[in-house]
Amino acid sequence: METPVSIWPIAVFQSRYSGIYEGGEWFAVANCTQVPNEAHGDDCECADWFAENKRNIGIGNTPNEAVDNLVFKTEFIATTKRIIEKGPMVAKSDYLGELPSKNL
Repeated sequence: METPVSIWPIAVFQSRYSGIYEGGEWFAVANCTQVPNEAHGDDCECADWFAENKRNIGIGNTPNEAVDNLVFKTEFIATTKRIIEKGPMVAKSDYLGELPSKNL
């Protein structure tokens, strides 16, 4: 899977709380070089940070799954924005093969 340049560098970290707040053992953060303090903070800090940043974080049970999830979310959001910008009358065929098939 090719990673969009806009999310480099990507940092991957093991969850401090075994995925309780983020949903997986590993998480990947776009445009990051070190773990955000809040992601490994106390329970409240950690829960708040993941809730506020869930669209910008990839989650997985392995480091590779976390990166793949981050790339998928980024591509899905970009594709959705393109559809919205073209308006409700855009033909489905304009996006055949572009829409990701994975679940968020």
